Amino acid sequence: MSYYNLLKYEKDPRLRSLYALSMYRYWMDERPEMNPVFDFMFAASTKDVVYTDAFERVKIAPDGDWLEKSVSTLVRYPLDTIDWRVTNSHRIDVTPLPRTPGAARRRALGCRPDGTALPVDERFVDHWNQNPYVLDQGGAGRYSTDGAAFLLPYYMGLYHGYVE
Repeated sequence: MSYYNLLKYEKDPRLRSLYALSMYRYWMDERPEMNPVFDFMFAASTKDVVYTDAFERVKIAPDGDWLEKSVSTLVRYPLDTIDWRVTNSHRIDVTPLPRTPGAARRRALGCRPDGTALPVDERFVDHWNQNPYVLDQGGAGRYSTDGAAFLLPYYMGLYHGYVE
């Protein structure tokens, strides 16, 4: 979240390009999660940024089908925001992720065969900072989320012209 304001207000072009390169490397890790908040922040923050060093000159910008996947995530976002239990660990179309230390030992982690997280309507999303690879999540239907997980990327995409 800090990259968005850091790149917006940085005046030094050399530092701005270095920060944009750092955000690009982070975006490459986040890209399989199909997170529209981060995709829109990255696209808006790195527009017209070029990183130059002694070896190369690289235009920093999102590439591929990121926009279609971000808009698809918003279109598929569930209208029902109650924390119903979602269980995906039994699915045969899910590829398990290798075990990692910590919380992953208690929960099954997995993704689609192409390496991306399950779509937003096939898992529970309370906020965009939770692990999208957790297959079994949600609760007992006792509370409703606030809707900010949809509204923030929607209005950010609308503001920057990525959503019509």
